[in-house]
Amino acid sequence: MGRSVLQRRLILAIRVWSVGMLVGAGCVQRVSSSDSFRKSGVESDEGKLTENQGQMADSDVVVGEAARSRGPLGGRPVSVDEVTELVNQGNGARNAGRRGEAEACYRAALVKDPLNKMANYSLGEFLVSEGRRDEALVAYRELLTPRPDRRSSLEECSYVLCLYGDLCLEFGEPIEARRVFRKALDVGPVTHSEIHPRVSRDAQTATEVRARAYVCAAIEAANQGHEVSIRWLRKAIALSPNLAVARFYLAYHLNWTQRFTEMRQELAIARSLAPNDQRLQAGADWLARTSPPYR
Repeated sequence: MGRSVLQRRLILAIRVWSVGMLVGAGCVQRVSSSDSFRKSGVESDEGKLTENQGQMADSDVVVGEAARSRGPLGGRPVSVDEVTELVNQGNGARNAGRRGEAEACYRAALVKDPLNKMANYSLGEFLVSEGRRDEALVAYRELLTPRPDRRSSLEECSYVLCLYGDLCLEFGEPIEARRVFRKALDVGPVTHSEIHPRVSRDAQTATEVRARAYVCAAIEAANQGHEVSIRWLRKAIALSPNLAVARFYLAYHLNWTQRFTEMRQELAIARSLAPNDQRLQAGADWLARTSPPYR
């Protein structure tokens, strides 16, 4: 019996997500001496990853060709700059409305580095924005579900975990979502630096855990751009308007994006919500001193 369109998409999501799930699961390992992949000690043909999957988008063809070629994986270590450049190209294409090109860039980045946090997050967010949430959910579940035989760096990336948690909620899986948000809060960074306020991990309710996990995601995602962090912080504040640390970090990123009026408003709210938090007050003093005069 032939597979439905949805079944084919879900299978493709698992198999084509940069073959990262296979590497992360330990089913496939990179063999540096021969510049090839080996599966459970038996050689495998990378091209088979995309065979017999019905019609594929142009971006999937690009990924299949990249996986079959020796260029991305062969001959030398992959540079972080190469992966970052591909993600940046994908972001530029996405901003320009070239969606197929954007997806191809993200997937090509993942062929080079299957567990790269930025590339996995960018592709997942792209799929969500395209309405392909089912693909993102399946792929993230494969990457992020704890297993005794593997340990993935993505399982300790708060912003990837938070995106997966949001998908779990959307698909009616609150128990898994609570586990994921708790994990994001437990493993995520709690401060930008020693002069900035800290996110407390001592959260009791599911809403508190989720809001604080979003703040951790914003802190960890800062290297992806201020707008990414701002989106996570606005989500945190929508859940918990009185979370002072979220207000502070929102002001911090607004300052960097030169939205000074809103920055000062958020900073004033943060100060009023936590008058006895010395780190927050000191951080607010520092931020006020370093921002241009209010006009």
